[in-house]
Amino acid sequence: NLQAVANGIVALIGGSLLSYLFIFLHQNRRDRLEAEHKDQLIKGILETSSDGILLLDTSGNILSSNAGFQKMVLQKEEFIVGLNIHDMISKGTRDVFEINDGEFDLKLKDKEDTILYVFLRIQSLYKGNKLSGYIATISDITERKKAEEALRQNEERYRDLFDNAPIGYIEIDKEGHIKAVNNAELEM
Repeated sequence: NLQAVANGIVALIGGSLLSYLFIFLHQNRRDRLEAEHKDQLIKGILETSSDGILLLDTSGNILSSNAGFQKMVLQKEEFIVGLNIHDMISKGTRDVFEINDGEFDLKLKDKEDTILYVFLRIQSLYKGNKLSGYIATISDITERKKAEEALRQNEERYRDLFDNAPIGYIEIDKEGHIKAVNNAELEM
């Protein structure tokens, strides 16, 4: 055990300075190994996330991207790094987006210019008191947006059929209150 070795060396040399130095070096090595383990853990989390994760400089230029983002936009990292996040945002939502802390529903373009609906979260990164960049997490919400649009269209179609049916309809809740009446019923 290292403590026993340290005690033995201190006993042989008899200097407390050497004892402190040995313990400091041992602690420093342990801290370095813990830091390396934390780095590996963070890298593993970033690379296995299905969400996109970007590291941006203070101007919005992409410094790095994870595999989740690369898959989302159908691009390899070497084609993504150096782009500005604004260049990837669809023109319709680019005007409302500013790089600052917050959450945004945006449209991104992938490699094939297909529009992706995304939920983007941005968090500022600081070195001391100075802004050093941003980290952005991006969730693809395209399927959810498509489902919401299909539901909206179905509701409109139902409402149109109900309102313009040639037969009178009345919608009543369980308590017997009238909730809706169509045009044919109103004309009776």
